[in-house]
Amino acid sequence: MNISSTTADQLNAQKLNLAKENLGIVQQLNACHDQMDILLSKDIKIIPLNGLPLSPDSRVIIYWNPTNKNTFVNVSNLPEPPKGKQYQLWAIDGGNSIDAGIFNTNKTSLQSMNPISSAQAFAVTLEKEGGNSTPTMDQMYVMGKI
Repeated sequence: MNISSTTADQLNAQKLNLAKENLGIVQQLNACHDQMDILLSKDIKIIPLNGLPLSPDSRVIIYWNPTNKNTFVNVSNLPEPPKGKQYQLWAIDGGNSIDAGIFNTNKTSLQSMNPISSAQAFAVTLEKEGGNSTPTMDQMYVMGKI
């Protein structure tokens, strides 16, 4: 059987597309395994942050490992921030607010945050794009104690 060069080119293009799709699926699977390892760690603390009066239906879950200081955020429900604004996570330790980083409202994966060594609570505020050095208290959406 003789395959024309056009058919061979089409088959090669399909093969390349399938290889790219396969690589993407493998990368997604590896990311899922990495997230499961984080969630199943014996040292992980799961801290639900519940909506405050500003946004009572909002919910965020923090996965914090005080042993290695790794901190992750998982958005369950937060409204999309307006243009020019971002959500910022804060660790509250001894009355001090510690910047744990900014994050997006992606609900499909854990987002790695700044390492946190000590905290009694976590909270999320809406801040200017790029974050703020101190929390805007009247823009606090969720909070949860450890």
